[in-house]
Amino acid sequence: MRIQEEIRRLSGLRDPQGAFLSAYFNWERRDRAHRKRIQEALKRSERRSLQGVEDDDLRARIQEDFRAVARHLRKGFPSGTRGICVFASSGLGLFESHVLPVPFKTQIMVASRPFLLPLARVSDEYEHYLVALVDTESALILEIAGSIVLREEALSAEVPGRHSQGGWSQMRYQRHIEDHRDRHHREAADRLTRWVDDARVDSVLLSGQDRILANFQEFLPERVKRRILGSLSMDIRASKDEIQRRCQQLLQKKKEASHRALVRELLESVLTDGPAVVGVKETVRSLNEGKLGTLVVSRDFASIGALCTSCEMLHWEGTAQCPYCGGTAQPVSLEQELINAALQKGADAVTVVGDPDLERHGGVGAFLRYR
Repeated sequence: MRIQEEIRRLSGLRDPQGAFLSAYFNWERRDRAHRKRIQEALKRSERRSLQGVEDDDLRARIQEDFRAVARHLRKGFPSGTRGICVFASSGLGLFESHVLPVPFKTQIMVASRPFLLPLARVSDEYEHYLVALVDTESALILEIAGSIVLREEALSAEVPGRHSQGGWSQMRYQRHIEDHRDRHHREAADRLTRWVDDARVDSVLLSGQDRILANFQEFLPERVKRRILGSLSMDIRASKDEIQRRCQQLLQKKKEASHRALVRELLESVLTDGPAVVGVKETVRSLNEGKLGTLVVSRDFASIGALCTSCEMLHWEGTAQCPYCGGTAQPVSLEQELINAALQKGADAVTVVGDPDLERHGGVGAFLRYR
């Protein structure tokens, strides 16, 4: 699953009666006691959601959605499932479930829009990638999601025996060896390309000696080369745990460097009066004005604002009355609403972890489409 695409699609959904059910479950444990606790959490959330709902049809809708989720959780799930998220709105004719190899904190919410913050946070931890370990005689390709190896395939090539003669015979033998190597690399490159197309991943890692990888990449199409994030040097016989550990280290370093560069670019743009803002007030204002291009928010950002139930304008401070239209405003999590609204309006959202420079500016900022 491409999480960012799902978040963007879900962010555009709205139940006008405020009965959109979003549920996240930790599925690391599968014993009876844990499932019983999840069913009890569903019942408690259903009772809370029905409080103050007088419309009989709406009550029936909410109850049916909760029953559908409970039934769904009694089904079997693929091995390696550690987190489940479910979105349901019978009024919209919607019921969908996603399983992930990373856990969620169990949370259940009924609102007018899907609750996407847990999914957005997981998207920064959930790495779905391919890694190809290549040498002159063999190759190993793995598809990894989170901490789970989804599939793997080993390839090998028969290498001709050594030739003791010199001169032209030795040269022909060397060319013969190179031909075998190239056929092996071409086959491995074709297989990796098919996996990239099938798995729809954006990240590819390679492992091998520099000269071997250079030759291997000659057989990769540009669409695969563009997805290569970096290379490692591991023994092709390394354990799956070692491969995952080394790959995660590289991906984490790449992500941290990318986030640091993004925050630097943001702050430099603000200092030079470029198309960027930092701080809660200015970021929310840019969103309301339709200027926001890319939202940059700290993982630790937490603030309460208000959302107008009439014009749907977001406010950086808690208020009972919308200053734009005078309508009723309800308290909301600004992180959740900023991410939801940004994606709904076609903007990007990036969550960064532990950047002190961004924290000093309120933990949030944005690149603008225009000034």
